Amino acid sequence: MSRASEEKAALLESYRDDVEWNNRAKDSDVPVDKPLTPWEAEELRYQQGRLRRRKIHAFLCLILTIYWSVAPYCRQAKYNKCMESLGEHDHHQLPVVPGVVLDQCADWKNENESGEVTVSSAFDLDAENPLFFVSRGSFAHGSVKVVQSEDDDAGVKTTVTIDMGVDEASRPWRGHFLDIIRVCRISKDDGSGAMGVGIFTPQWEQEHQHHHYHNVDFQVTVELPKSEGPLTIGSLETDMPIFSHSLETREGAVAYQNLHLKTAIAHVEAVDATAENLTVFTADASIDGNFTTSKSISLRTTNAHINVALELSSSNSTNATSAILETSNGAITARNTLTATNWSERNTGNFSVVASTANARIGLSFPFAPVNSTLTLDAFTALGSIDAALHPTYEGNFFLAAQVSKAEVIARRDEVDPEDKDRKRSAETRQTRGEVLGETWWGNYGGEQEHWGNVTLKSALGPVALRFGSTDA
Repeated sequence: MSRASEEKAALLESYRDDVEWNNRAKDSDVPVDKPLTPWEAEELRYQQGRLRRRKIHAFLCLILTIYWSVAPYCRQAKYNKCMESLGEHDHHQLPVVPGVVLDQCADWKNENESGEVTVSSAFDLDAENPLFFVSRGSFAHGSVKVVQSEDDDAGVKTTVTIDMGVDEASRPWRGHFLDIIRVCRISKDDGSGAMGVGIFTPQWEQEHQHHHYHNVDFQVTVELPKSEGPLTIGSLETDMPIFSHSLETREGAVAYQNLHLKTAIAHVEAVDATAENLTVFTADASIDGNFTTSKSISLRTTNAHINVALELSSSNSTNATSAILETSNGAITARNTLTATNWSERNTGNFSVVASTANARIGLSFPFAPVNSTLTLDAFTALGSIDAALHPTYEGNFFLAAQVSKAEVIARRDEVDPEDKDRKRSAETRQTRGEVLGETWWGNYGGEQEHWGNVTLKSALGPVALRFGSTDA
């Protein structure tokens, strides 16, 4: 028996009971104004309550019947509206980055027809050309992984895998999704020869209406070619919001001339990232790992920490090798190793480190630095402490400022002369409320030297400490 027939039978039984009760009351010999016996009063209350319950039950059954009848049409209408919206996006209307040409796009016709949950496509790129990877659209999010191949292929193989989820709600939508997105090998129209891979999906005007379709995940694997010695890559650039980045090549295996990684709301981590010029930008996510540069490095994020090991290599004493670490509402922890290429008395190394955050701590250490090298260090925070530990080779000026807390210079009594000349470290300080100004040197004071550095540490509401002869902050 169908649900509708059962509901009709229940209503009919209720009607018959009511009619039978009314007829019994009419045929009764008991006068209308005759008082009811206790048994008759109890029976009357029972029948009245039963009548109310049946009416409520009938009303609820009516509401459920309407819902079961209309809901499928509402769901279908919502689905049709979504599909209609998706259908409005062909590859010319997708948010393709200006200046980017779509050369070869993935064809998932067979996977589309079979309703696959996971699909993938591979693209071959030339390692001699600049490499770049971009993504745009509301569904474009996932991960990027850079590895090195174990095969002898000379090119860069990039594989894009799409995981569309296994829930039933996404099943009728997968085929349409593969129809309207574009995953393509791309190039730039500026004649630079740059090539890469682009991911382009529709851009929803009202994201919250389509949240249940956002279980799509793109996994991008960039496989660099095998090399006997260090592999040199001219340029690798990403501009992929909401894609986490992971550089997983082993230490010293790959060296980039230019490495620029840009994302948002996704973390960046590196087993090893070595480049002449290196930039990492994200937002609301952390930056972690090991980074090496011979010219400049910039690591920037917001509302998250930076925890890195840096190696700065200087090839001359004129132009400083620089590092910029910047965040907000997140701590900065950096272990900085300073080295000089082909060190000599005329080439001792020049380095610049800037660290800036707010509402969090800064901890900087310098476990190694060349003799007579020049270091310029600036660190700023608010509502957090600063602790900087310099290598024994440091000589120069320093300025510490802590507006409402303590600023102090800490020197080890057993600090060893880095030039093995049995010299002693000296320091001259001038201290006022919340500020310490001074300079430090080895041996006899001979005035400010050419290689002298400068250290500035400032915190609004936290303590500041500068340590000499200690490698841990």
